[in-house]
Amino acid sequence: MGHKMATSKKQSLDVLESDFKRMRANIRQLIEALRAQHLTLLRMNETRLKVALRIAALAEGSAIGEEAGDVPPTAVQNGATVDDTDPDLSSYMAVHSRVSSRQKANADRFLKHIVEYAIEWEKVIVARVTTSLKTSENLRRDLDHYASKVESLKLECNKAIARGRMVDGKVTTRLQRNEEKRSQAKTEYDVFAAGLMVLLEEVCVRGWKDLHPILLKLAQFDRTTSGEESGVFGHLTGVVERLQRIGSECGLQPNARLRELGELADMGVAGGRPQALNSSLMESPSSQAIVQSHSQGSYDQNESFHGHQQHQQQQQYNNNERDLDAMPMTLSTTQMISVAEHSAPPPTMDMVEDSFRQTSIDDESLSAPSAPPPPPPPQQQQQQQQPTSSYFSTCVGIRC
Repeated sequence: MGHKMATSKKQSLDVLESDFKRMRANIRQLIEALRAQHLTLLRMNETRLKVALRIAALAEGSAIGEEAGDVPPTAVQNGATVDDTDPDLSSYMAVHSRVSSRQKANADRFLKHIVEYAIEWEKVIVARVTTSLKTSENLRRDLDHYASKVESLKLECNKAIARGRMVDGKVTTRLQRNEEKRSQAKTEYDVFAAGLMVLLEEVCVRGWKDLHPILLKLAQFDRTTSGEESGVFGHLTGVVERLQRIGSECGLQPNARLRELGELADMGVAGGRPQALNSSLMESPSSQAIVQSHSQGSYDQNESFHGHQQHQQQQQYNNNERDLDAMPMTLSTTQMISVAEHSAPPPTMDMVEDSFRQTSIDDESLSAPSAPPPPPPPQQQQQQQQPTSSYFSTCVGIRC
């Protein structure tokens, strides 16, 4: 009967031991996940600060330099503590510097209060339960040893009695001694097994009590970090609004801007025109009108500077007024380049002086006829053939 009870307790211990091994594996995986999260927090904090540093370096001295922020000193870039008491959070760099400082402190608290607690939890239960399991196994082996010897001695006595012989006194003495040892081993095993079962039930069945602090601290950590980040990142609202205003004033569209840069690269040093520009811009009626009006405004060296020229200039002015009404409010970079290429060159100072001189001659011709004016000098013809319009001059003084 006693042997059967020992066997029953052994089966119960085996079940609890299996639960403990499964729980130990889960705790080990939890510790590995927490360590990985801690490293991720540090790595994410570092990479976000590096992104802000590179943005500030690229935007330094540009129209969006104030929104990107100033590049901090080298000591801060190398991981030194930044001043998180600075109230100025009006730039992208300043906001991420504040977040970086706080996230470092949060990562240290995560390591101390969560990761290290889980490690200590594993150490306590493994050291305590593993030692107890080994002791229980040794006691069970002693009990099985004495129980086996008692059964063997009893079988020898029964054989002697069955043959009608007297039982040897030595055998009787050995049987009595082993029965006493078996009884003592059983008592020790039962007491220790009962305590071990209580320990395993406390560790496995009521292990949620040890998990409770980890879950609570994780929830508190997530709430604290998200609240701090939300409060600090809220200062980026002003940065976003200013950047949107700059983009609206300069007509910035990321995809269109990159496409125009690609077309400018295709034009090369020779000044060629991209095929996409020819097929889209030159088919526009307003663009054709602008090019045609400027072409008609070219200075013809075979014409004189008399009343016919004044009539032609008045007609050109009227055409330009109509073209300006028909043209779109804004032109892209490539469209402005195409218009500049088809525009007439501006008048030179010699041409302006000749025009004033011709006006005075025309006033005198009201009283007496005069000979036609001489043709313009060769220097004037050469200057007419040199285009001076440039798209990039239109951007002087503009923020964008």
